[in-house]
This record gives sequence, C-alpha cells and structure tokens, in this order.
Amino acid sequence: MKIPFEVDEWVKIEKMSSIVSIQPNLWTENGIKFFGEYRLLFQAQSALTKGLIEKNVFQKVELLVNRFPQLIPVQPASLIQGDLWSGNIITGSYGDLFSLILPHITVGRRQN
Repeated sequence: MKIPFEVDEWVKIEKMSSIVSIQPNLWTENGIKFFGEYRLLFQAQSALTKGLIEKNVFQKVELLVNRFPQLIPVQPASLIQGDLWSGNIITGSYGDLFSLILPHITVGRRQN
C-alpha cells in the first residue's frame, strides 16, 4: 500500500490563525521517509522560513529525521484517521441533531 492519501492537506496553527500551510502528500512506499521528509522536515522548514523557529532547532529536527531508520521499526501501511475530539461534533440549533466530522483520513503508519 502506498503512503499517504491522494490529496494535499491543510494545516492551521490555532493560536496563530493567520498561519496556514499545505502539507504535500507525495506517494511513497516508505512510511518512515514520508513522515520524516513530508511531515516533520516540511513543517520545520516552513516554521524556519516564517521565523517561528531558529536554524539550530531546524538542524535538530533534521538530525532526528536522519536517525529514523535506526529508531523506528518498519511496518506495513494502514488506513488511519486524525484525532477525534469534541470539535468534530456539529449540533443542531436546539442541540437535538448532530453530525460527526471525521477529519484527515490517510494511509500511513499505525499510531499506537
């Protein structure tokens, strides 16, 4: 199974509502490489470019990602979804009807 899902994702930093980025979802067979390059390094580079972190913090993220093959065991990809919390429930005007929103469905590593 290839990782991740087929479309790019939006990421919003809640405390800085004007900061929004799009995470790329490039197909790869290697989930460890995907998480390191397209999640951690991508967001760290974005934060560095926007002045939210210093270069030494970015370099630490880079060192960690480079050690992933030694730190993280290989496992097959799974269909997963994002966190479920109270913000995923939309109530009707009288609180009697509700809808459940399931965010961020993707293909990736199991989250134990």
